[in-house]
Amino acid sequence: MSPNDQWVKTQSQTAAYHINLTGEEISNDIIIVGDPERVGTIGERFDEIHYQKSNREFSSLGGRLNNKQLTVVSSGIGVDNIDILLNEIEHVVNGNSQAKRTLNFYRLGTTGGLQRELSPGSVLISEYAIGIEGLMHYYPIKYSDEEKNLALSFKQENFLPTEIAAPYAVRKGSKILPQFPKAWIKGITLTANGFYGPQLRDGAHGLSKKRHSIEELSQFSFQNLALTNIEMECSGIYGMAKLFNHQAVTICTVIANRITGEIASDIKGATNNLIDHALEVITT
Repeated sequence: MSPNDQWVKTQSQTAAYHINLTGEEISNDIIIVGDPERVGTIGERFDEIHYQKSNREFSSLGGRLNNKQLTVVSSGIGVDNIDILLNEIEHVVNGNSQAKRTLNFYRLGTTGGLQRELSPGSVLISEYAIGIEGLMHYYPIKYSDEEKNLALSFKQENFLPTEIAAPYAVRKGSKILPQFPKAWIKGITLTANGFYGPQLRDGAHGLSKKRHSIEELSQFSFQNLALTNIEMECSGIYGMAKLFNHQAVTICTVIANRITGEIASDIKGATNNLIDHALEVITT
């Protein structure tokens, strides 16, 4: 066993080390959520459940809904966990196989909105993700001209302290779910490497590197797309999916508006509405 293999296999030699899934258990359509409890919430809507597993923050189940096979897995919080999740899925599904499967990743999450009109309960589609957490700088990803221009445009705004990783930008999968409900808003998502300081929330000792305000961030746009939200996973999902030639899209419900300070009165209800509408689109 090579040093790389020992971190992606359990004692059974068939399942990935952290996520505890085999390639046979993973369908071509994979729903990613952050909260492990949300896996079961989605599973309650399935017609059949074939398995349920849990290891650390990676809870998962496989089943069928409307004659479509689906895998649901939780990632926990942050791109560090996305790095583990997508690498291990790729390892057990494709490995060194010549006939590689193409996977579709759907992230269903919650987020903070950056535009005044994004009231809690609004649904956002991340057309692009700007990563400021550095993950994809470790991989040989090939960016399109549009992605390069978006990253450069964001960098030139001088939003960020020079000490942190340079921003990169990745677009959602070009072949995934082209027809979304018109009420779902397309925008640019900023993926941060933390919840407090990196998202301009004061921590226990304030912010030492504050270069900009939430209001200034909200004014950024690219090709008529506004910077709509901040979260902690999207750029990693888009980047790793692009690296492995898969498709990915992030769909989030706004639970708080960072500009107006408005917060959803029923976060669970807003999340359940997102799940119901997203599953309808994914399975039909």
